[in-house]
Amino acid sequence: MTKDASLRSSNRLAASAILLSLCFTMLVGSAQAQVPITFKNGVASGDTVRVELVVGSDTMTLPQPVSSFQFAVSVEDSLVAFLDIDTNWTMSEKSGWTVRANPENGRVGGFSSLNDAFQQGGTLVTLMFRVPERCYAFQLDLLIFKLNAGNPNHMPLIPSGIVGECPQ
Repeated sequence: MTKDASLRSSNRLAASAILLSLCFTMLVGSAQAQVPITFKNGVASGDTVRVELVVGSDTMTLPQPVSSFQFAVSVEDSLVAFLDIDTNWTMSEKSGWTVRANPENGRVGGFSSLNDAFQQGGTLVTLMFRVPERCYAFQLDLLIFKLNAGNPNHMPLIPSGIVGECPQ
C-alpha cells in the first residue's frame, strides 16, 4: 500500500469514528427524559395577572438537578405588559439562587450554586403581567427556554398557552 493510500485509509477511519461517536451522542441525548413545562392559570388582582411557571410537577423527580434557567417572555397582545417575576413560594426562592427579570426585553434568568440546585418539580417562578381589565386572557410564549443550558430536555420546545382569568 502506498503512503497516500494509507493516509486516505486512516483519514476515512478517523472520519468514521467521529461520525459513529456523533450518532451515539445524538441517540443518548434524544433518549433523555423530557421534563414538561406548563403554566398554572393566572390569578387576577386588580389589573395584574400572576402566572406560575411549573417545571415537571410537584410529585416529579427531575432527571437531573436544575441549577440554572433562562427564557424570554413573549406576549403578542400590545395591551398586556410583562411586569416582573416573583420568587416567593417557588423553587428558586432558596437563598443560594439569584433570579432576575428585565421587563423591557422580557428576559428572565436564574442560577444557583450546585448545593442549592433542585431536583423535585414544582413552580419555578411566578410571572406578573399588567392587563387592561380583570377579565382578560392572552397568549403567552416562552422563547429560548433552557434548564441548565439545555439539560435536562423539556417539552414543549416553546412553552406556550392561553393564560388569564375571568372570575365568576
